Amino acid sequence: MKKIVFLHGFYASGQCVPAVALREAFAGRAEVITPDLPMHPKEAVGYIRELIGDVKPDLLIGNSCGAFYAQMVAPVVGIPALLGNPHFQMTEFLKQRIGEHEYKSPRKDGNQKFVIDEALINEFAEMETIQFDSCHPDFRDRIWGLFGEKDTLAHFEPFFLEHYNHSFHFPGGHTPTADEVSTWYVPLAEKLLQIERIKQMEQRFNKALAVVHGVRTSPEMLEAIKEDVAILDAYYGSGEWRQDFADDEAGLLPKELKRGVLSEDGIWNLLSAYREW
Repeated sequence: MKKIVFLHGFYASGQCVPAVALREAFAGRAEVITPDLPMHPKEAVGYIRELIGDVKPDLLIGNSCGAFYAQMVAPVVGIPALLGNPHFQMTEFLKQRIGEHEYKSPRKDGNQKFVIDEALINEFAEMETIQFDSCHPDFRDRIWGLFGEKDTLAHFEPFFLEHYNHSFHFPGGHTPTADEVSTWYVPLAEKLLQIERIKQMEQRFNKALAVVHGVRTSPEMLEAIKEDVAILDAYYGSGEWRQDFADDEAGLLPKELKRGVLSEDGIWNLLSAYREW
């Protein structure tokens, strides 16, 4: 089962409306992990990196401040991300809100109060100066942005497009409702997961092809691709391959996506060649 980590906004928690809606939408199809994030940004990024190392998710989804974190972490750990209304200037947001506040959804530790002060603002200021340092050309197509047309807090789509290629709109505000998560966030997350799946299968496919059609193929080389062939065999007989094939035929996949693995006889011919050895 696939794993998704959702990173909530600054005033929220792992029990906020988008988090619950994502868990419900993916129930039985993917595990959605929705942690409570530390308030301080350096601590939050460290916590997220550690969590990713432990659970090894296939996708990050962030909203607002959580999207700010997801953008920084995704290229470092090598997984795609969907950024919902990313807030790339948290300092400006916080400067207008100095003082004591309460989280808008329950946190597991029971602590619902927090304080915004100059020290916290300075921490975010330091983080903002390096937030795109790990941005890599290979990730221009692996980090997508989703922007609410009625968002009154974050207006960073032009900034986002300086670094990434894919932005989408939905007719909502800064924090999506459960229906908006289901209608807009979930399909984009599914598409990102699908594209990553095809890329991974394509890598296995090409690796195995190089061996079975190699001039100097050895038993050791065949043994080395045994797992790849087994995974490709299972994929070829699954509903996922049929869906990927249908979407390819319908023109629903990115034109630049390499997908020899979706050719009608590609995996079949590979399996036949492998079994002949």
